[in-house]
Amino acid sequence: MTKRPENREGPKSRISGLPQIRYNQQKINALIEKLGLTHRAHHLPRQLSGGEQQRVAIGRALITEPKLILADEPTGNLDISAGVHICSILKSSKKEMGHTIIMVTHEPHIAFQADRIIMLAEGRIVSDVKKDQFEDSVELSVHYQKILQQNVNTNRQGALQ
Repeated sequence: MTKRPENREGPKSRISGLPQIRYNQQKINALIEKLGLTHRAHHLPRQLSGGEQQRVAIGRALITEPKLILADEPTGNLDISAGVHICSILKSSKKEMGHTIIMVTHEPHIAFQADRIIMLAEGRIVSDVKKDQFEDSVELSVHYQKILQQNVNTNRQGALQ
């Protein structure tokens, strides 16, 4: 996905004794196309936008066909349209390859893309809901704000006693 062939091939094992993994060039090209990066395939990382760099990172993960993807703020530094594109890539990958995706986000419109939404406050699970319980991300955000307020009130009462 850059000028260097080893970067286009995907991650390789750097652990001593494990075989180096080679990826099928046809599979790599199909993934580059799916990510919408065909026109940028020979550019250096510094020549890519933030959204393009994020798609490259996702591509490097997807090429290994993992069963589990851990995505920590995959849309955090992106504009809304690039973030939605990243979510659509992850969702289609989940459907096609059967990945489980655990994603961390502070953005309700991104969280709303998930089937299940687990909300945390102060390191504790405060809500575990299904997406279909809400009409849209605004309703999800209101739910989370109510949960946080209940959590604050409970903590205040405990501190007063």
